[in-house]
Amino acid sequence: MTNVEKRLEELAEYLNDGNELEMKYSELFEIAEQQVAEVTRLRDGIQDTMDTGSSRTWHPSLKTLLNPGDQLTRRQQLCEDLYHAGMKWDRAEVASLLQKLRELDKEFATPDFDLPANVPKVGDLIYLPTRGSIDHGYDDVWGGVGMVKEIKQGISAGVPASFVTAHEQPGRGHNWEFLGPEQTKLKQDYGNGWARPDPDLG
Repeated sequence: MTNVEKRLEELAEYLNDGNELEMKYSELFEIAEQQVAEVTRLRDGIQDTMDTGSSRTWHPSLKTLLNPGDQLTRRQQLCEDLYHAGMKWDRAEVASLLQKLRELDKEFATPDFDLPANVPKVGDLIYLPTRGSIDHGYDDVWGGVGMVKEIKQGISAGVPASFVTAHEQPGRGHNWEFLGPEQTKLKQDYGNGWARPDPDLG
């Protein structure tokens, strides 16, 4: 066992004991300077373990530690801010946030993912449609890839339905009964483009 493997295993045991994570990025980077390729391999293995739902419980902060500068979180916050700027009819703020989103999207591509066969789970990636209104464009949205933020059960046409909301389209709920069958076509329409709010303030 190398020093890197030993240190990360000690960290995993420390986290599994229920203690709080106190290790700073700089400490991990010092370890990585010695064997960068090996740390990358171990990181991917840990990520796979978390993604496949292993019985080992990983502290959620470990995922953040291994993925500093989370661009997805930055983008989701920009979408939330853009939605609220549209609600306030703040044209200058809308223009500024749209520019920031465009710049981020130049360097942040959507990951490959399988289309959900059933109602998605929170955290799943799905395709979202473009929606607009003639009389209130402040909550218009552009379609593309989005991450599920919330799923609520409700009633549609007198029958139970699952309504899906994504980080990229705040304030817009979609009935999965209709959105689910559209996934293949939406993928053809939007490819690897991200969804986002698209306020039309006239």
